[in-house]
Amino acid sequence: MWNGIAPSFLGHFDITAKKPHFLYFSQPDRGLAGLADMWPEIADGAPDAELHVYSSRSLYGGTDSDQIKGLQDRIRTMPRAFVHA
Repeated sequence: MWNGIAPSFLGHFDITAKKPHFLYFSQPDRGLAGLADMWPEIADGAPDAELHVYSSRSLYGGTDSDQIKGLQDRIRTMPRAFVHA
């Protein structure tokens, strides 16, 4: 893994750009709501940063609840935030 990023995720962003990337890899029930609350302040403090979220119940054979889908939609509307679910 180059810089701690698995090669399968390298297509979504350019790590040679030397800008900060925040990556969220976890079950959506484990902190996604907190991240959605914090990202606007983080984005203000780090104007070049990008957030990439890889989180969905479908990864575990389930389906996302309306609450999780709402969080994902909310994050998608935030500056420099991308949801890959």
